Amino acid sequence: KKDYARRLRFCIKHLHDDPRKFIFSDEVVVTTNHGLKRRQWVRIGSSAESRERRRWPDARVMVWGCIGYGWRFICVVKGTICAESYISQCLQKVVHHIKTKRLVLQQDGAKCHTARRTKTFLAENGVSVMEDWPAHSPDLNVIENLWPHLKHRVGVLCPTQEGLGRAVIKAWKEIPQEQINNLILDFPQRLRRCASTHGE
Repeated sequence: KKDYARRLRFCIKHLHDDPRKFIFSDEVVVTTNHGLKRRQWVRIGSSAESRERRRWPDARVMVWGCIGYGWRFICVVKGTICAESYISQCLQKVVHHIKTKRLVLQQDGAKCHTARRTKTFLAENGVSVMEDWPAHSPDLNVIENLWPHLKHRVGVLCPTQEGLGRAVIKAWKEIPQEQINNLILDFPQRLRRCASTHGE
């Protein structure tokens, strides 16, 4: 259940912040068969197999990404994502940029984000974190709007299981930076809309 009061307090607090100082991050699962209308070759006189009856096999990878104004990063996570893999495969590759640019990292309340080891790593590296991010608020995280575009681009590439990771990286690079910048600049407007409905 959403804590509307907490969401409202969050929106009011950050309403006048410069969105360009934030780095928005999140994880997503990307598959080789993302809801596109695929075609089947069938013999004359026979019919196509129902997808509901027999699903086409698809590979999947866990992806972590973060975006900022004029900047983006993505990582295909090997194995499951836990505090250790989150730090070694994701954070260590972006911590220098975040620190030197004096940006604030946004992350949700996933266990790998709130683990003591993760918090210690960020503190030791001088990374500021948006500590008051409200739970169950993907509508406020601008990177959520980027995932459907990424999944669609990956689906168009029709990658094999072995090439899925490379397809994700390729599709990510093809997303225009202007599109990402517009999402970043839209953050205050999201906060205003959420505040106007008292956090709902």
